[in-house]
Amino acid sequence: MKQGRVLWLFFAISMVCGFVFAEVVWNSGNYTTSGTVDGDLVVVSGDVRVSGDLTVNGDLKVTAGRVRVCRGNLRVDGDLIVTNDSGDATVFVEGNLEVTGAIITKSRTGYAFVRVKVITPSVGGFLNAGRISTSGLYDAYVVADHDIRVPGAIVTRSTEGHAPVVCWGDYEPYGDIHAGAISTYAANIPLYGLSFEDDCSETLDRCSRVFLPPVPSAYGASVQCNNGHIFVTGPIVTYAEGFSDPNLEGACPISYADGFVFAHGNLKAASITTYGRNNAFVSA
Repeated sequence: MKQGRVLWLFFAISMVCGFVFAEVVWNSGNYTTSGTVDGDLVVVSGDVRVSGDLTVNGDLKVTAGRVRVCRGNLRVDGDLIVTNDSGDATVFVEGNLEVTGAIITKSRTGYAFVRVKVITPSVGGFLNAGRISTSGLYDAYVVADHDIRVPGAIVTRSTEGHAPVVCWGDYEPYGDIHAGAISTYAANIPLYGLSFEDDCSETLDRCSRVFLPPVPSAYGASVQCNNGHIFVTGPIVTYAEGFSDPNLEGACPISYADGFVFAHGNLKAASITTYGRNNAFVSA
């Protein structure tokens, strides 16, 4: 009987400790520690700024900041949720990003993009997730340098910016887009170049890349794979409404309201519906 009480007490303590260590709450500014976190990681009032690999065996939640991983991979065995009511809610990984659950970025006042970049031409730049949802006042795109593989839906929405889904494929092994469905929405697109930012550099590229034909530049709510294939088991829907001025001159390329779907290789989808004030073509 006494032994049973001891075992019960040990079990109760283990359960309490397991509950405590199942979640790490970081309140004191930016989280900068690489390595492995067993359980959920919650960053309440700061950014995640990690150099090197970071693995979270649970959910990663940032409630008022951004996620930045430089020269390393980010793996989340759960959901990656970044929200910010007073600034940007973005995910930038210079390496590979793998999330078994959902990637959700949401900002009422700023940017809400997901950007995955190569470290060297053949290292990094791969994006894998269960599903992706980006929603921002300004640019809310999903961009990767190599493969984008999402068995669920990719949904991007911006009310005053751009919201494309893009696989650059500039370097071998290039890259394809695989998704269950893709829906992009961009309204009130202003006359400025699309922001592809580099959070691991002191300088930010505020202008869209410029391609020679036949590869178009990514604007509005386009879906494009510049050196690979697009395979979507469900529908692709794009909507881009905004301003365009062919006479605009400046340091950045002209910002068009494009809703096209472009693949440099094969293009497969259950259905494709495109709307763009400027361009709404389908090309493969």
